[in-house]
Amino acid sequence: MIAKEIRQLSPAEIGPKIRETREQLLQLRLRKQTGQVEKTHELRVLRKTIARLETIQNEIARGVPAPAPAPAAAPAKTKVKAPAKAKAPAKAKAKAKA
Repeated sequence: MIAKEIRQLSPAEIGPKIRETREQLLQLRLRKQTGQVEKTHELRVLRKTIARLETIQNEIARGVPAPAPAPAAAPAKTKVKAPAKAKAPAKAKAKAKA
């Protein structure tokens, strides 16, 4: 669940969503200990989701306004590299020194 989706929830819906996600995390941890989890990355995803939910819940409680959407980034300019200079062979340098 991304922050944009969470911000669309009402404050009354965020609390149960946190409890539900924590329960999923607990079940996943128990299954991991028994070796039944194939997608271990889900643990990280659930932890981050809980953090997002709690952060937005605290922002709402403090009365912090939601951040404005970021402006679209301008397309990146591509740089063209100049061709590398040709190096003289090592033998030619040795003869020049002698």
